[in-house]
Amino acid sequence: MRTVAAIRVNKTKSLFALAALFLLAGILLSEHISCPLIIRYLSEDKSLEEGTLAFLRNTRIGAITSGIVIALLGMFNKMGRQRTLPYAGSPSIKRLLLVLILCLATYLIYVPSYNAMRMLNSDPAKYAVSAYNIYAGKGFIITLNHLDYPSHILIGYPLLILPFYLAFGHFPGNAIYATLACSIMTLAATYAFSRKLFGTTAALLTVLLLSSSWLFIEAGTEVRSDMLACFLMVLSFLILISIIKKESGRHFASLLLGITLGCSYTVRPPNLVLLAVIPFAILVSRGHVAAVKSMAIIAAGMAIILVPYMAFCNAAYGAPLRTGYQAWGPEKFEDACLLSPRNIALNISHRWLLSQPRNAVQTMERILRTTNGAFYSSAILGLNRVYNPAVFIFIVLGISSSLRKPDTGRNIKRLLSLCIVSIIALSILFYMMLPFNLYRYMLPVLPLLLAFAGYGMSRKVEFTYRKRIRPAYLLYIVLFAIAVSPAGNSIYRRVTRSLPPPYQYEICRTYRGLSPPDGCIISGIDSVLLDHFVLQENERTLFALSPKSLYVGQKFRLKPGDALTASPIEPASRHMDKIRAMIDEGKTVLMDDWESPFHTGRYRDDLDMMRANFVLEEVSGKGPFHVYRLSNPPADPATRPGKAAE
Repeated sequence: MRTVAAIRVNKTKSLFALAALFLLAGILLSEHISCPLIIRYLSEDKSLEEGTLAFLRNTRIGAITSGIVIALLGMFNKMGRQRTLPYAGSPSIKRLLLVLILCLATYLIYVPSYNAMRMLNSDPAKYAVSAYNIYAGKGFIITLNHLDYPSHILIGYPLLILPFYLAFGHFPGNAIYATLACSIMTLAATYAFSRKLFGTTAALLTVLLLSSSWLFIEAGTEVRSDMLACFLMVLSFLILISIIKKESGRHFASLLLGITLGCSYTVRPPNLVLLAVIPFAILVSRGHVAAVKSMAIIAAGMAIILVPYMAFCNAAYGAPLRTGYQAWGPEKFEDACLLSPRNIALNISHRWLLSQPRNAVQTMERILRTTNGAFYSSAILGLNRVYNPAVFIFIVLGISSSLRKPDTGRNIKRLLSLCIVSIIALSILFYMMLPFNLYRYMLPVLPLLLAFAGYGMSRKVEFTYRKRIRPAYLLYIVLFAIAVSPAGNSIYRRVTRSLPPPYQYEICRTYRGLSPPDGCIISGIDSVLLDHFVLQENERTLFALSPKSLYVGQKFRLKPGDALTASPIEPASRHMDKIRAMIDEGKTVLMDDWESPFHTGRYRDDLDMMRANFVLEEVSGKGPFHVYRLSNPPADPATRPGKAAE
């Protein structure tokens, strides 16, 4: 009697049957079929929350995408056996696939510069404005309430933005083109790196997984240094492969690797964790003499970047190794130990948690984010939004295949795979010890993880044209389809995406038109943006709407030994009498009710306080937000609302 594992079935028919099952599941999960059933049996208020609807929609699109992928595999198998399909392994076909994937990624990531202004909050605003100040010849500074200060971000990414300001103009939203360029370069470098290590098929699958990853797409739509750090990480490994494999040109490659590592330090210093494995990899593959020469050249390449950079830091922040993060956060980065193993297992600050989860998905996310260990472990396992569990299964398969006892000619692959695993582990361990956690910290190692997934997929899901297969092969086909299904969700989100206007930018334009040079502005918008767009060279007075606003109450120490200095941004609640006096003098006092889409309701109490103390007259509306002109209430002390509030 034959065992189940030995049973062979018709491959084409099995694939079409699987595709039909997935498509049927997608149809059953439609809102017109599944939602009424769920409401009938599970919901008492006859409605479904937004999170449940989103989960059903994503599952439906994933099932339909998986069904389409399996059906395509079945069609290719049938056409291949009938010799009607061109040879899929030809270089021209693979180059065409790479171009199509890059075009798809550009389509998924691209955001017009005007709409990109919506994301210029906190650090993105400082990257864009700091780059403009360099462009304008003012230096690497930010301006707060008419006063100039050294910027608190690293200088590497603003320098990359400069060419795009020169090409497209110095509108801050044009900084998004630097992120878009980094995204495409990251995909190209990931393809080259994975192709050299695991082959062309694995490289194509890796780029497909990366380009459809939620984390990669989100990072590509923000003006942050994460994508540049990701590119430099992948580029470093690509150059390292060249150093190990090439007999000629190793010295130039070593110099280029040193320059890349130096640039990484100016963008994301934790990327230098690469130095933990680079000497080992060169020593094992080339011997101690070649390793010493290569490391000396790498050090010289790093010095080309780091010597002028450290001289700049010494002039701006008082020490070669000191940056704006230490200057603007001395209590966090200098006076206390930032890294601690206790953060792996203990609860982190409530600032980084969802205060009121609105659905089961957010509840689970809050639980997973309470400790760094749970957060990053669940992300690697595919339980968070970075990728799905099927991808993790292929990551494990890829790592196990690459680390097996090498056959002839596979020593380099095993060595580099071991280095990649070590870098992933060290990077995640570093971020686990921080007192906070963010998805975007996973981005620099995401291409490395997905390279193993692509290799595992290419090893286990071979697109052969055999007529009969084992049932176990169908399981790999199902996992493969599930792994690539996020591409369907990404395309759906892009097609249905509506980009709202950058309301904070429109409010700033309103202030420029309505506020006289001696007026007063009370706002929750980022102070760096307000100073850039509104205050400029006039005498306008700025107050933050809330004590919770960025920079309010923030202490900084620009150089070692200096006393802690308070930020020049003050909340309106501390200057109510001054605001009343300005109104009595006939000056125009304007206020907005803008709030960040990431912190809705954060300023509600402060708005209520302002309404209790002043009469608010709406002078402009920008979508859901408004600009008000403030006036004093009736002078009768018995009816003045400010007395009760004070």
